[in-house]
Amino acid sequence: MAVHGAVAGGRLGRRRVWIVSTALAGLLLVLAIVQSAPGARLTTWLGLTPPPQSFTEVFADPATPLPAVLALGSSVVVPVTFTLGNGGADPASYRWSIGETTSAGPRTLATGTTDVAPGARRPRTVPVTVTCSEPRILLTIAVAGVAQPVTRHVACVAPR
Repeated sequence: MAVHGAVAGGRLGRRRVWIVSTALAGLLLVLAIVQSAPGARLTTWLGLTPPPQSFTEVFADPATPLPAVLALGSSVVVPVTFTLGNGGADPASYRWSIGETTSAGPRTLATGTTDVAPGARRPRTVPVTVTCSEPRILLTIAVAGVAQPVTRHVACVAPR
């Protein structure tokens, strides 16, 4: 009878190993699917995870900086290069403006709208006329809905 019990226990042990192995493989498959983009959308749709946070980015292009120094009293056309990024899942249309601030107050130099695909970035170069009416002026790139504008200082020096 002891031999019979050992044989039955061996079969039962193999069956348990097979069940545990199959369950573990299934769990690993589910985890792999959840980590994919379609799986993430599914878990969001099911309410198991919160929807991803969307964001907007705006930054000045360091490869095309503003002129370091302009002549005081001059009006110069300057290309302002910036990039808009859409960190959301849907296309977005961004309203932007470029302004100049002096001691006399702010002045809008250019405005526009740029469409950006989901997960994409779109660079823009906008020529604006900067008026060097005082030694230091501030250029601002503002995007509607973005709390912090991008700012750049321009030095205006007296010609020699």
